[in-house]
Amino acid sequence: MGLKTDLSDKIIDCYQEILNNEKITDYEELCRITLKAYRRLLDAGYTPSENSTNAFLKVLEHCSEDNSMGLTELDAKVILKAGSLSNRYDLITTIFTNLLHVSISNNFSICPILVNYIDSSITEQCPYLIVAKAYYQIIQYYSGKKEFEKCSPYFDKLESIVTVVDDPKIIYYYYLSYGCFHYTQGELFKAIHFLNRVVSYKDNPPDSSQYYRAHFLLALSYASNSIMDKAIEHIDVLLNENSGFNKLKLSTYKARMFSQRKDFVSAERILSDLLAKNKDNEQVSKLVNADLFMISLMQDNSEKIQKYYELIDDKSLSNIPKLFRDYYYLHTGELDQIKLESIYRDYEKASRDKNPYSKQYLNFLVEYYIRKQDYQNAYDQFQELLKKNREIETQYKILELESYLNLLEKYEEFKSDEMSKRDLVSSIEKSKLEKSIVGKSLELRKVLGDSKIVANAHFSNVLLTGETGTGKELIAKLIHYNSNRRNKNFCEINLSALSPTLIESELFGYKKGAFTGALQDKKGLLEIVHNGTLFLDEISEIPTEIQTKLLKVIEEKSFYPIGATKPMQSNFRLICATNKDLKSLAEQDKFRIDLYYRLSSYEIVIPALRKRKSDIPLLVKYFIKIFSDELKRPEFSLTDNQMDLLLQYDFPGNVRELKNLAQRIVICYHNGQAVDNVINSFITSREMNTELSTFNLEKIEKDTIIRALKRCKGVQSQAAKLLGISNNAIARKISKHGLRDICK
Repeated sequence: MGLKTDLSDKIIDCYQEILNNEKITDYEELCRITLKAYRRLLDAGYTPSENSTNAFLKVLEHCSEDNSMGLTELDAKVILKAGSLSNRYDLITTIFTNLLHVSISNNFSICPILVNYIDSSITEQCPYLIVAKAYYQIIQYYSGKKEFEKCSPYFDKLESIVTVVDDPKIIYYYYLSYGCFHYTQGELFKAIHFLNRVVSYKDNPPDSSQYYRAHFLLALSYASNSIMDKAIEHIDVLLNENSGFNKLKLSTYKARMFSQRKDFVSAERILSDLLAKNKDNEQVSKLVNADLFMISLMQDNSEKIQKYYELIDDKSLSNIPKLFRDYYYLHTGELDQIKLESIYRDYEKASRDKNPYSKQYLNFLVEYYIRKQDYQNAYDQFQELLKKNREIETQYKILELESYLNLLEKYEEFKSDEMSKRDLVSSIEKSKLEKSIVGKSLELRKVLGDSKIVANAHFSNVLLTGETGTGKELIAKLIHYNSNRRNKNFCEINLSALSPTLIESELFGYKKGAFTGALQDKKGLLEIVHNGTLFLDEISEIPTEIQTKLLKVIEEKSFYPIGATKPMQSNFRLICATNKDLKSLAEQDKFRIDLYYRLSSYEIVIPALRKRKSDIPLLVKYFIKIFSDELKRPEFSLTDNQMDLLLQYDFPGNVRELKNLAQRIVICYHNGQAVDNVINSFITSREMNTELSTFNLEKIEKDTIIRALKRCKGVQSQAAKLLGISNNAIARKISKHGLRDICK
């Protein structure tokens, strides 16, 4: 048999072996034989047949999936040659993509070469799914190198694919790319948004290993933001399914998450189970005992601290700094309550300063105080570290200063993460607000335009006036989230709901011992809202004695907490709302005129709903959707006649009253009741309540007949039926009140 035939058969036999044997253990040997045979064909000057080439590429595809394929640059050139001979660029793209996935973890140096090969192998013949997977792996590679700017072109390419192809598998890699990218950047809320889309493919994920990776990243992202219930859910998925993750590490993560929720019993139970299952494995036992030691610190339980400290040796202690960091990231609030320095001093008294624990603990304290922005304490602990190393002070100073600078760098990253988180939260709030303010009328558009204008003038106080239920609070929040104060606090207080004493303590706060019952300091809203926005609802109800103090705060931007001897500064923006005429109240000496002028630097009048009736259909549709979604029932629409009934009503309670009616309509509709009856009953009861306040029966009768005729478009018989009287009776009353011109 000739060389060409012999080698071609050998390649095809390798492929047949893969097809016929699902339990192959030595893929690496198969790969080596196939590569060697194909290379010999090329070196001998033969052009391999299409069958040989396809079999060659299929073998390599299987080997690359099994992570059992080494690669040299010469091998890569052979693969590219095979692709050009067979036009199977889909196969070589898959091979290089799989190899890039492995090399990111095991052989980072070859990654740039693989990225170039993937780029050169992608042609119009490559299926979109294969291309999307390739771009995902390239984004992973550049994200791992922190070269985020190089990811941008590949995101653009992914976007262009998604816009022309509606394939769930491609969209899966699109979400995966963005989720992992944002996680690597530390933008955890954005990462959560995209990774949740990835794990929604639980029934048939295109790539199970990346599907489980998304679960793991979600667990860490939720844990970092103290959303432990969600974090534990994703850890359980990895523990209960064949995820490929280390079950020991996952279990310790789960224990730490339970301890964040202060469920120390569950945390200790998980770790005790691990000890029982690994009782003959000393290394695992030491590591688990180190976790139990940390949980003892969390509980500040001296007995347990001593017990588990005795069970971990110096080697285990070398893991303590990492454990401190893990527990710190997961337990910020709890660590604030633990007397860290007193625990450290207890160990100092026990003459333990010869083992590595004390230095590592001090290292942790330095980082802890930096993250708390407590630089004085951080510096003090750093000096303690230096004292422990007097004999090599110069050398140690250099090493520790470098470490200290690294910690400062970490803090800067932390600040950046916090800012991006606040940016995301404020943008989400702004989006929600804009969606909840419904309407297209000129009156509403003017209010929204004024709100955006004054939002940028962050130094200007704003007075919102309008009837009850018009949405003054929504407009106040809209101004805040459109301003450059949007990343700071928005605090509100309803002055009509509190007594003068409570108003003062809520606004100004108080010091411990300022009055009976003041057992500890309390921050007031003026302190909390520094650099943010303070919203005072029902400002007309503010007591006279508080008006004077508020005026001074507005003028000087400083205030005294109750019982304090030193003033506090607060740079805040003030937005007030009222349904009364403050100027008229000032003329009656019920409101300080100088305070009115301070509050009304920019006044926005919120129109009543009866003055923007064109918005009623839009509002009704919006509320029906919201309440139907809450009931998990389909949406529906009102008929023209039903909408006409609503348009004829003035809604003295404004949008709030319309919202209540819409809620009643949705509940009754989904329970089989007639919507017409609901609307008629609601409006009639409201109108009767209004009319009865006049105690004029003649006027009540006339107005009721007019409304009935208008509602029935002048048809006398229908109006009689609506009123529950005969045709003759309504004819007499129409004649009595001179209403012939309304009838058809």
